[in-house]
Amino acid sequence: MRRLSLLPMLMIIMLSLTTFTFAQSGIYSPDPNITANGTVRAVVIHDSILYVGGNFTKVTDNQGSYARKGLAAFNLVTGRVTAFKADINRGVVRAIAVDDSMVYTGGTFTKINNISRSKVAALDPVTGDVIPSFSSTGSLINGPVFALCCLDKKLFVGGNFTQVNGIERSYLAALDMKTGLLDSSFNPSPRDSVDVGDNKMDGGVTTIEVHPANSSSPGILFVGGNFQTVTGVQNSKFLVALRSDGSPGPEFKKGPNYPPIDIYCRGTTLFAGLGGLGNRPAAYDIGSTRSYTELWKGIVVKGDVQAITCSDSGFVFFSFHQGLFDTTDHFRCAVINEKDGQLYDTLPSISSFFGVWALDTQKDILVAGGAFTSINGKKQNHLAVFKIPSYPVQSIPSKVVLTAPLDVTIVTSRTPKLQWKFVPYADNYDVQVATDSLFENRLASYTKISTFTKRCSQLKRCSRYFWRARANNQSGVGPWSTVWQFFTEPGDNDIPRIVKPTDGAEYLPVSFNCIWRRAENALSYTIEVAEDERFTTVLFNSGDYADTTVLISNLANDKHYFLRVRSNTIGGPTGWDVVGFSTVPAAPDVPLQIIPADNALRVNCLPVFSWQKVSDATSYRLQLSTDSCFTNSIIDTTGHVDTTFTSPELSSTTRYFWRVGADNTWGSSPWSVVRSFTTGNGSRTIVDIITPIDRSISQLVALKCVWHPVASAYSYTVQVSQDQNFTTTIVDITDIPDTMIDITGLSNGTHYYLRVGAVTDSDAGVWSYISFTTVCSIPGVPVGKTPENNAILVTCNPELIWKTVSGAASYRVQLSSDSTFTTTILDSTGLIDTSITISQLSMDTRYFWRVNASNDGGETWSLPMRFTTLYSAPYCPLALFPQSGYASLCDSVKIVWSSSSPHITDYLIEVAYDSTMNNPFISGTTTDTSYSIHRLSDNKRIFWRVKARNIVGESNCSVPVVFKTSFPAILRYSLNTFNFYRGFGHLSYSVAKQSDVVIRLFNLRGKVVWKTKLKNVNPGHYTEIMPAGALSAGYYIVKIKAGTFTRSAGAMITK
Repeated sequence: MRRLSLLPMLMIIMLSLTTFTFAQSGIYSPDPNITANGTVRAVVIHDSILYVGGNFTKVTDNQGSYARKGLAAFNLVTGRVTAFKADINRGVVRAIAVDDSMVYTGGTFTKINNISRSKVAALDPVTGDVIPSFSSTGSLINGPVFALCCLDKKLFVGGNFTQVNGIERSYLAALDMKTGLLDSSFNPSPRDSVDVGDNKMDGGVTTIEVHPANSSSPGILFVGGNFQTVTGVQNSKFLVALRSDGSPGPEFKKGPNYPPIDIYCRGTTLFAGLGGLGNRPAAYDIGSTRSYTELWKGIVVKGDVQAITCSDSGFVFFSFHQGLFDTTDHFRCAVINEKDGQLYDTLPSISSFFGVWALDTQKDILVAGGAFTSINGKKQNHLAVFKIPSYPVQSIPSKVVLTAPLDVTIVTSRTPKLQWKFVPYADNYDVQVATDSLFENRLASYTKISTFTKRCSQLKRCSRYFWRARANNQSGVGPWSTVWQFFTEPGDNDIPRIVKPTDGAEYLPVSFNCIWRRAENALSYTIEVAEDERFTTVLFNSGDYADTTVLISNLANDKHYFLRVRSNTIGGPTGWDVVGFSTVPAAPDVPLQIIPADNALRVNCLPVFSWQKVSDATSYRLQLSTDSCFTNSIIDTTGHVDTTFTSPELSSTTRYFWRVGADNTWGSSPWSVVRSFTTGNGSRTIVDIITPIDRSISQLVALKCVWHPVASAYSYTVQVSQDQNFTTTIVDITDIPDTMIDITGLSNGTHYYLRVGAVTDSDAGVWSYISFTTVCSIPGVPVGKTPENNAILVTCNPELIWKTVSGAASYRVQLSSDSTFTTTILDSTGLIDTSITISQLSMDTRYFWRVNASNDGGETWSLPMRFTTLYSAPYCPLALFPQSGYASLCDSVKIVWSSSSPHITDYLIEVAYDSTMNNPFISGTTTDTSYSIHRLSDNKRIFWRVKARNIVGESNCSVPVVFKTSFPAILRYSLNTFNFYRGFGHLSYSVAKQSDVVIRLFNLRGKVVWKTKLKNVNPGHYTEIMPAGALSAGYYIVKIKAGTFTRSAGAMITK
């Protein structure tokens, strides 16, 4: 049966591309000569002519290529491109419909052959010329057209539009097939699109199909898309049947759950391709004239079903844009049986994410158009013409090919999903899972599986499993597949637990044995050591270790390391067990000697030995000998904690050798290099420095150096330097006759070396050495951070925080309730941190605080800062007037209450006629302690209450006070808006009880210009007409008296 209507536009729905490999018959091969150079969105076969539309500029046949912009036609008998040429100048073709005399096209275009046509046009089927009689001036469409079809001399147009020629038409319209004019009587108005779980699918009619009239039923128009309401149709969601006049056709008893993107009618069956996460084909029985029923739902695929058609031989072809299940061969088109929807075959793999957009069949021809560029790995651009095969007689299915999990791989789930390739002509499948390759120990046997996947029941961790599958059909049982195996992942119980070292262990040697507990399923273990927790750089790695202990060596002293161990199992590696540990500190470095210098001469016979301090050393050892091998030591001392040692008196003019070493808890350094010196002739020529004291600190930058006199010295030399070798000097004073000198020009916080030498006839140039450090610079001014200055609502347990001051040795904080700090609440000294927490301050109190930074050089104070502690929500105010029982004789009352605290921002007043106060007729705020209420009704009980508010919160409401109103004769209506107009004034008033009423009108001079007096006016509502013809325009005063009650109001006379 040939398809005479349209192929609708297929809505693009972006879904993630996941593909698998499936088998297929391999008997579909397209004509390689018939192609297009751009996306084909619509194909329709009419007789032997194929019309194609889309977004292309060239087409080809077996003779060459031809310029065709957006529309083209092929003769399927000859395989040649026809003379049909209609260039789309602006936009894209989305739909084509053909009858015997015209080709109709729809889309987003605005011009064809440079002739204006809005979204729809009629063309000559032979030449492609635009038919003038079908004018677009009567069918201007304000949105894209997705679908077209012809029925009862009407062209039906579907899309995402709201107007045709300025007339409201929602998604669907009917045009006269000859003139293109809008059919004003046809307006079923599909509308109300819904969210179908795909944010790319907009509302609109995406597909239209026709069931032609016959002897038993009139023609039916099937309309599909994203809508849920159609005028006059009860069940109209996504798919509806209409007659050509717009009246409802038979209803679908059970329509689709998702919008159809394409539908196709063959005989009494309507086939639908569902999108919007529906992703499957479906079929409906449309043979009844009363209602339509669902025949079957087909296989669920990955991606929208974009096109669907049915061949004369009874095979349904449908396309989709991601693949069958999770395939990898990019199948974009499949074949199913029209009777039951069972998958029968697939077309070869088709490239491109969106694959095939359009399908149509006629006799043994199948045409596909889309975004693809290859089929079965061979170049085939956007258009393919297939010959539909005659399928062989069904035989036993072929051998199943397994796909996942891959052979000899590890699965992460304990209930893995087993998958295999589709087998042509198979009805169902059997699957077996076992722990051995002979399947003697089967864990599960699954039979008659209709899909290509089966999820296992829960398996053991860290185990090996074998599985196989076979296909079945009515002819018999196919062979078993090749046996594959997979492994399950290990669990937490398979992780080895480290016994030694323990997590956080300290002072471990740089070489030690790591021990862990054996894991049941472990084949071997991997051990790694690194300095960082992420193991970025691994320092030790044993990747396939069979034992549960290993020697870790070559670690550095005083380092923190991370160690981890995991099991290697049949199911892959486990997680890691990780511990951290630290190694012992290193033995100290070798001390560097200072004095006596190597090979020094004329050294004092009471020499002082000095060396540099060694980091991490707790003590030192010193040896002195007259031989360089130290066979006989004159001095051999250990445990010396200082870096100087004064020798007992040595022999004069004798050569000595000395060396020094450092010790700590973790070991001893090697000996220093051996130095030698020679003592002098015995006379004391080494200066004994009195001040400054050696290694003293906090010395002034201008100080006095004093030393003991040396016998026979006739002058002295003093030098100061910042390096112990005195390479450069800051002070160098010679020929000093006295034993003291003033030293100036030093810097704060600097370490200096000082030496003094005595000049004698026998011992010139012998130095005495000391070192000292000058006092540091006074620290900078501290800056408070929290609480900020003038902060309010500060907690009563605040944390005072200030910025770190460079050079500060400690801090002092003072807190006081007065800005002069005469008395203090807190005066904390010796603080090392830059914060301190204060407890139990008083609420709603202003405090002052400041910070002092100090060191040996002096101290500085910050600027005082102040803050106020938080306070509570206010307490409830006391109602003062009126009190309960009070009776008001007028309609205005001033209510008064006591003031509240603390820090009141305003009061909230509520006045109501009922004790529940649920519907107050007054709800106002004020900062005062009184509030006036007006226009009260007579003979009413009035309830009022008040509460106080501040920025912290609000108080409870006061207990409601009730008073009543009792007017002697009260005016019910306000006179404030009373005006004269056109010579008369209308005064409306009410009297509560019988009384005399007097009304007077005064000018601004106080003169009565009009009055009236009424006797014994009964209770009720009245209107008095006041003539003003003789009065001049201006402002007047109206006074009305009822009994003892009087009211006044202004009145304006205008002319």
